[in-house]
Amino acid sequence: MNIQTELRDDHQARLTVEFDQETFEGFKRKAARKIAGEAKIPGFRPGKAPYDVIRRMYGDGAIDQEAVELLIDALYPKILEEAKIEPGAPGALEDIASMDPLKLVFLIPLEPTVNLGEYRAIRLPYEPETISDEAVEKVMTRLHHNSGTAEPVERAAESGDLVAIVVDAHLTKPDEGQDEKIITGEHAELLVGDTEEQWPVPGFSNNLIGLAANDEKTITIIFPEDEENEALRGKDAEFHVKVESVKKMTLPEINDEWAQSMGEFQTVQDLRDDIRHRLEDMRSNEYNNEYFDKLLGMIAEGAEIKYPPQILDDEIEHMLGHLEHDLEHQHMDLDTYFKLMNTDRETFVTNEVRPTAIERIERNLVIQELGRAESITIQDGDMNEVTQEAIGELQHVPGIESMRKISNDLRQQITMNAMSRVLQRRILQRIKAIATGELEKAEEPAAETPEEETK
Repeated sequence: MNIQTELRDDHQARLTVEFDQETFEGFKRKAARKIAGEAKIPGFRPGKAPYDVIRRMYGDGAIDQEAVELLIDALYPKILEEAKIEPGAPGALEDIASMDPLKLVFLIPLEPTVNLGEYRAIRLPYEPETISDEAVEKVMTRLHHNSGTAEPVERAAESGDLVAIVVDAHLTKPDEGQDEKIITGEHAELLVGDTEEQWPVPGFSNNLIGLAANDEKTITIIFPEDEENEALRGKDAEFHVKVESVKKMTLPEINDEWAQSMGEFQTVQDLRDDIRHRLEDMRSNEYNNEYFDKLLGMIAEGAEIKYPPQILDDEIEHMLGHLEHDLEHQHMDLDTYFKLMNTDRETFVTNEVRPTAIERIERNLVIQELGRAESITIQDGDMNEVTQEAIGELQHVPGIESMRKISNDLRQQITMNAMSRVLQRRILQRIKAIATGELEKAEEPAAETPEEETK
């Protein structure tokens, strides 16, 4: 074989491979025997018809086509080996440049490469916020209100009452093409004066003070700039409410007996401690996600990352597949979703999916390369941690109570997923130690003692 290699800018290699005539002739005869074995040729048993007979009956074109396929199946690994190519995805036959001599052109996606650059010089302080007493008390207050009893009253609503309403709402100045209707006939219950209530905007329930059952009121609001629905940010709207009922809330005394009714707690302090612990876990997870997203982004920005277009195409299809699966639970398909979003597949992929896919690919490649650069691996002694991780994953598999009840394939998949998470967690902890300077301090040689200095 004579191989010419062209490395392309899109991280693919074009291989032009020329085969000697003797090699091709051998595969042509193998092709003829295969055709003879699959065809019924009068006067010959299957696979026994001579080469010339096959040529006359099926022609050189059919034999050549079959021969090329057989040759590629047999010699493709050797082609990659001789060309010293590490494929990152399956290659493709791009062209048959010549039949005499046989010359094939392959397009091979290359294995991704990552040059991390000076990632050990990056610094990012790790400064999670502490949970305040006020945050704990807000949760306590919500639990307290939720455990109260509601009794209908024949009077106007006051602060602290639970008011049931029917709501209709529309935008007063919708954008062109924007539906002015926001809410139609929605039932809701609001605790008047609840500072935690965010629907439809903070403080809305205060507008219900003074309204009794069957009263109606139109309330004008402006959606805040941090409104979750981007289309409503800064928009003026009118809410028409009709009061269905007013109920007086009777709240229990906050004491140890009440705390015990909230769960496995003995005292009010036990409940507060549990709330603080849960808030700390939640805030820690949120902060870690934000911290590592930013840190990995900084590392990726200083890295040189190369990968073939097939990897991006696969990730885009993977993301679209997940979206399609999620939409199925809402009895919706992608085309309907695109119509509701006032877009089409191409625009949606370009503006929404592609940027996220690129970010995911680059972050994953950076994490993998960081693991190699920092020599972080899973050893036999780490299997206890992996096992605990796998047991945690089993809790999310419906109907599975033990590892004995699952197939070998699923067991292997769960174990591999657990190993991947443990490995990634260790890589993230390492780059955190680097970015905060902890690793640099740990690697500094210990200061000499006075006795050592005098030796």
